[in-house]
Amino acid sequence: GLQFFFQDQQLQANISGLPVLDRLERRIGTTLTLPQIGGLPNVRATLDVIHLRDNQRAFGLDKNGIALSITWRPDPRVQLSWSAQVEHNGVQLFGGQTIEQILEDAMGNPQITRLLRVPQGNSAVVSSRLGATVDQRDSSFVPTEGWYGAAAVEWARSVVSEVQEDGRAPLMHILKLTATINGYVPIDDVVIAVQGRIGGIVPLEEGQTTFANRQFYLGGVDTLRGFNQDQLQPQDLTPVLDPTTARIFRGSEFFYLLRAELRFPIYAAFHGAIFTDLGNHWAQPSSITFDGDFIRPTAGAGLRIVTPVGPLAIDLGFNLLQRERLNEPLAAFHFSLGVF
Repeated sequence: GLQFFFQDQQLQANISGLPVLDRLERRIGTTLTLPQIGGLPNVRATLDVIHLRDNQRAFGLDKNGIALSITWRPDPRVQLSWSAQVEHNGVQLFGGQTIEQILEDAMGNPQITRLLRVPQGNSAVVSSRLGATVDQRDSSFVPTEGWYGAAAVEWARSVVSEVQEDGRAPLMHILKLTATINGYVPIDDVVIAVQGRIGGIVPLEEGQTTFANRQFYLGGVDTLRGFNQDQLQPQDLTPVLDPTTARIFRGSEFFYLLRAELRFPIYAAFHGAIFTDLGNHWAQPSSITFDGDFIRPTAGAGLRIVTPVGPLAIDLGFNLLQRERLNEPLAAFHFSLGVF
């Protein structure tokens, strides 16, 4: 039979109970590329047909879509892109109870009702995205100096969505904005790497609901090491969650993330790293408060093994402000190919 390696019992419980085909994450696609459009220099177009199965902590996603994208490189280190996509999404929320059962257990608490109710089932979505990147790093695999920046805005609207348990078919109509900047400073054999990321979702219609696969999630190797993947609950949910409802993980509509890493050689292809990650996210941006819970800090150390396709990273991160009431871990191991 199929076997999977899990560090996290809750994630194992969510995924192990799925049918075999749903447990098998996959991305199958066909791409048609036009290297140059007419006489436009450095402009190319691609047409992608995609089938995707993705299992996240909070949900499983089946996606079938077709996307047209156009990219322009006015300079070898600068890229501008535009894409349009039509997609069919099937979202399955994970957890031991249905959303309605959880809401019933919450005894009508209006805040938890509002924050936990997210749509699931089938939907058809149209979207368009504008993006820009500037890459001034000396290497995309193992950068030691320079900087990298990226920004994007996506418009998305649901055309059809499945009727939910409350009898309504939810509408999604949003702008999703994200930005990232990385910097690298070499000091002899040591490299200081820093990263800042921010993202927000702007509703374009009153009463709209952001679908789970377009929300933000924090926790894991590429965000907050010290948490398992996507494990950090949105800050505005934490006052109303208990150990039972905390097992149902939800995304957010605003996040920020600050990361710093000190990288140093050990021997030959082996390098070490000491890091700290700071960040948080909120299901409702209007509920952000600049108090003692605004920052969720983690810190740790790791090993880097240089390979031809990028460094293999092994990290141990510690949750410096553990909330046992919400089943948060004290520490978490992380494995990845590549570093920021």
